[in-house]
Order: sequence, then C-alpha cells, then structure tokens
Amino acid sequence: MLRPAIFAYRYFWQTVDWVFPPVCAGCGIQGEVLCTACQSSIEKIEDRICDRCGYPGTFNAGECPGCNKHDPKYTKIRSCGNYKGSLKEAIHSLKYQNNLALGFILSEMLEEKLRNENWIIDIIVPVPLSRGRQRERGYNQAALLAHPLAKRMGLQYDSGSLTRKKYTESQVHLTAEERSCNMADAFSIKSNFFKGKNILIIDDVITTGSTINECARTIQEGGAKEVYGLSIARAILHDIRA
Repeated sequence: MLRPAIFAYRYFWQTVDWVFPPVCAGCGIQGEVLCTACQSSIEKIEDRICDRCGYPGTFNAGECPGCNKHDPKYTKIRSCGNYKGSLKEAIHSLKYQNNLALGFILSEMLEEKLRNENWIIDIIVPVPLSRGRQRERGYNQAALLAHPLAKRMGLQYDSGSLTRKKYTESQVHLTAEERSCNMADAFSIKSNFFKGKNILIIDDVITTGSTINECARTIQEGGAKEVYGLSIARAILHDIRA
C-alpha cells in the first residue's frame, strides 16, 4: 500500500510527465524518465562484498583490507549498483542536468536495498552540500533521493542538523588519501537531535567512502547510536580504502 505522501509524489511527477514528456536518462528513448530496459541493465551490487563498507569482493574475515586498516566510523555502508552504464547516466542527469524526477525513481532502488538490509533506522539524512555549491546547482541531489526514501519507509527525514561547514574541492581526480584529507572536519552538527538515534546517511555515489565516513564521525560526536550509509551507486576502483 502506498503511503499518502508517496502517492502525492507519484501523482506530481506523473502530471509533470504528462505536461513535459520525459526522455530516458539512460538511452534517450521518449516517454520514461528511466526506461525499464535501462533499469534492468543496472549491475547490482549484492553478493560477495565487504561486510563493513560494501565493496565488492571476497575478503578474509568478511572485511576488506581498507576497513581492517582504517576502522571506519560508520557501522555499515551499502550501494545499489555499479557506477557505470545507464545508472551512471541517470545520476549524471540528476546531478548536473536538473532531471529532478530521477530522485523519486531512484529512491525505489534505495528502498529495496534498505528493506533487504533490515537495519533499524530512526532518521534519514542526506549528505549536505556547501552553501555555495547548493546555490550554484539549485538543489542537493542527495536530498532528492533521501526525502522520498524517508516517505516510502515512514521514517523521519532531517536535512538541517548536519551541515557542511567548509567548501571542499571536487574529489573526482583525488586519491583515496587525498579524499580523506579533503573531507576532514568538513561537517558540523547544529544540535543534539541525533543523540541516541540510528542514522542513515544518503548519497548519490560512494567512491572511497571518505564523505560518508566524515559525516558518520560528526554525527557520532553528536551522540548517535549507530550510523549507516546508503548510495545509489558505487564506483569500483583498485584502491579500496574505505
């Protein structure tokens, strides 16, 4: 049964699609935001993963070398699919081409993943953007994923308590170590709202996990009990530092 808020979301985007017929972000076919064929082509990340960071592979004791070495601050993180093909195109369209409807469509994948994990979650939080970047883009793509997910799951959504207090450079061309340094002390907590709660952080893409890890560290300093991370996609690299 659809929750009322999700029904309203769906009705809104169906109305928008009727007025402005969509084009598939993956293949360009007219009529769908992300067509069935493109959704079916997504390479899901399911079996044989690090139990901690969710990186694909078979590892001794269940955890990858990166997690064993660095002991991440989060409890666990997971991703829905490999960052390539139609999924990569969809995220690029959401993030850089104002294709806002994709947030609702992709949140279905997040819901399925979250239900399969059976985590106990109290509050869902998007990774925040800096004020400058959000002003430039006009929206936070992680929030477009996190908000409908919270509505689907009937969970509390919070986008104001965790904030990004410094501008960080793009991490696209940075090494794992550079990403970690880049994100150090980047976030802050406005209140003790997370105290004693289990928090789920949502992002669009996880690469090394440095952003989620820094968010988790900050949220734990605010008294959270457990901190989990979930993303639509995972970039598969040779460097698996979490």
